[in-house]
Order: sequence, then C-alpha cells, then structure tokens
Amino acid sequence: MKQEIEKFKNIISPYKDIWKSIELRVVAAEDNQKWLNLGTVITLRTQKLEECSPHPGLPNPPSLKTLHVFYNIPQLDTMLNTLQEGVLQIEGTEVHYKQIEGRDLKSPHHLSYHSLDRGDRYYPTVAEYKTFFLSGRGSGIGQERLEKFNDLLRTGVYPYDGLRDLFEHFLQMAKEFDPPTTDFINILAPLPVRLHERTRISEGKLEILIDADRAINLSEISVGLILFGRDTPVDRSKVDFTVDDWISSNGLYKSSKEVDVSNCPLIKVFLSYRGLLVDQEELYNPAAVPENPRILVHNFFDQDLKTFSSYLRGEGKNPSEDFELCIGWLLSFCGFSPLHYGLAKRISEEIDIIAFSPATNEVIAAECTLRDIDVNSKLAKLSRRVKELQAVLTNWNVLPVIFTALESDKISSANLETAKKEHIVVTSRQETIYLLEMAEQNKGAPEIFRYLHSLLQEHPLLSVFKQKRRSFK
Repeated sequence: MKQEIEKFKNIISPYKDIWKSIELRVVAAEDNQKWLNLGTVITLRTQKLEECSPHPGLPNPPSLKTLHVFYNIPQLDTMLNTLQEGVLQIEGTEVHYKQIEGRDLKSPHHLSYHSLDRGDRYYPTVAEYKTFFLSGRGSGIGQERLEKFNDLLRTGVYPYDGLRDLFEHFLQMAKEFDPPTTDFINILAPLPVRLHERTRISEGKLEILIDADRAINLSEISVGLILFGRDTPVDRSKVDFTVDDWISSNGLYKSSKEVDVSNCPLIKVFLSYRGLLVDQEELYNPAAVPENPRILVHNFFDQDLKTFSSYLRGEGKNPSEDFELCIGWLLSFCGFSPLHYGLAKRISEEIDIIAFSPATNEVIAAECTLRDIDVNSKLAKLSRRVKELQAVLTNWNVLPVIFTALESDKISSANLETAKKEHIVVTSRQETIYLLEMAEQNKGAPEIFRYLHSLLQEHPLLSVFKQKRRSFK
C-alpha cells in the first residue's frame, strides 16, 4: 500500500498548486465501541478553506455518524500516512479502515492507484474531469445491520430513504451504482479543465469550447487537432489561445475557438494541461461526406424515394400512420435519433415523435397531422406535454414542432398565430421538403435544429418556400 500512496503523491505533485483544501465526506457505523467506515470520499478542492461550507441537514442516528469536514491542503501527507495504519482522526472521532474478521479488526485496507478520464466510472464516482485517485475496499457489514441503518435513517430529524439515499446525496454516488457497496474509501484529485460538452461542428466550423477552474494557469492549456481531410493529407496542428480568448463565468474560465473543418469528415481534439492529456473528443462531420448514407440506404429499399414521397403527401395505405412514419424517416435522414410514440397503440397522452440530436442536448418533440394543425386542440396539447417533458429533461432544450402535409397557404392565419403564441414551430409541406434538401446536403442535426428554431420568427427563406421547389406531386 505504501508504494501505491507514494505513486499517487508523485503523480499529483506537479499540480499541487491547484488544490487549496481537502474535503472529507464520511459515513461510519459504531461496532464494539469503535467507528467503522461505511463510505468515505476525500476530494482535493480548488476552493480555499474559508470558501468551503458543510453539507446541511446531515443525519446522525444512534450507531451511525456522518462527517463533513475540510482541511488545508498541507495536511494531505499526514492524512495519507495515517491511512496506512488503517485509521483517520476526524474532529475527535477515530474512524477505522480495516478488514473485519468476526468482531476483530485486522489489516488496513489496501489502497490502489487509478487514473480516470472524463466520463469514466469507478464506484461510486463518475469522473467530471481527468482524475487521479486512490481507492480501497473492505469486507463491509452484514445485510441485517444495513437494514437496521436504513430504518434509522428514515426516522431521523433529517430523514433519508436509507443508505442508498444518503450515499447518493451526501457521498455523491452515481445513480447507476445500486445497491450501494459499503466500506469503501476513495481519494480523488481532479484536474478541473475539460472540453465543454457543446464542443461541436456546425456549418463547416469546429467550435472548441473549454471549461477551466479559476485555479488553472490558462497559459499552460494547449489544444491539438488531427484533421482527416476527404481529399487532402491528414493535418496535424495546435490551436493557440491568448488571455483575451478567456472570459470568467461562475468561478470558471470559458473559452471558444472556431476552426474551418468543412472538408474534414473526422476530427480528433486533444486537450492538455502542463503536457498531460486531460481530455479528448472525436467528432464526425457528416457535411464533409458527399452523400448522406441514411438516404442512400433508404433509397436502396425505396428507389427514388417513391414510398417516402407518397407518404409525405398523405397517400399511404394508412395515411396518418404512414405520414408519421415518413416524418420519423426524415428526422433520421437529418441525423436525429427519433423515437416513435404516436404509433404505439397502448400509450396515451404521448407526443408522436421525440428526436434526439446525437451531438448536442437538443430534442425535437414532433406532432404529425394530415389536416388542420389545431384539430382537437392539438397545439394546446402539444404545448402542455412539451412543458411537462421539459421539466423531466432539465438539461435539454426541447423544441415543439408540428408537421403537416398541408401546403403553407392552406394553413389558417389564426392557427399560425396560436402556434406562435405557444412557441410551436409549424412545418408545412414546403418546409418539410426543404428539410429533405438539407439532409441531402448532409447538414448536421445541430444546424437543422437551429433552422427549425428560426421558424418561430419570420425566416428569410419563407418567401423562397412559396416559390417553386422540388415537388412530390
């Protein structure tokens, strides 16, 4: 174990100026007049000690103790050395990290070193950043005692729905780890700089977005690119950032850069800090590919899109269902991942199609109709259901869209005004055909989402739509 701890110390040494405090979150159980670890998460933080605040409303029922304390970073070495003996002194409480044999405490937990990339999972953690950490596991406590603690936690002044609830909301255990494991210790040292999830390609431009904690030295951040051209040699380059490229927001520095990738089907992005790779992303640019493979596949089975065309006109064997199926195909051509609920016979109060963009947190909630867009108060129902869905998808941008087989001049101005008030996009047959043309040009889902969103206001292409475009007549 000493070797693993020394390895951890050596690896984090070049970055120790980043962290200012140590956060301890501990759940311990009393047994034979000793406090035994149930779960401990120790995290190196960039906040100064005076900026840290304890978790409110922690339970401490009989025989169970929760501790949330902070120490200055220089105490890390002493803490690690003490752990080699299998104990920690935390505000007057001695917590044991030792293997249990019967009623005896034996050898200390073995701590092993790991390195996590952003998004990696290691109980109970899902890494938000590149993270160095030590972890140890014990034998845990019996199921009977676990059930006793579950009941005690439900009856306290600050009730928790058992250890599962406590571990999730206090030890910050990821929801996918169920049931919780007891007698673990994790010591985390995250490097708080990463590529933002909205790093993406749009309209032939790669937008590189970076989040960096205020403790990060911005001049030591670097970004490398490998651009795989369609007809050109592989391009390898670095992106330079200056101080003026960064803005401060909510305790983080944020920066963005645009790079022309219009001729590159594949781009690899590498983010480094002080020469260490801390994040990477591989992005596909469908617009750089001459033909849309999804349309090629569909055309293989449906030559010249004849069935697609007849469904779009509402001329299928089952017109309403076939039109909805056709819109699902269209959204798939556009790069979305559509889920059909309107065709499910046993589901009520549904939205016909929910289509996810694979590259962003954008979602289309689509209703389909062959007739008037507000028949049976369809617009009000869609608006209400989208608001309810948005409450569930709190981190997603849900756009309500109603697709109709009608020509634009057949839609009443009153219905268009109602849709505008409800912030619902209306796509007549002309707009739907234009979406197909965008898909044939391999426009990405983010660009198509922005186009649809622009239809909430008067769009410059609306006048073009009324001119003669491709016809499925």
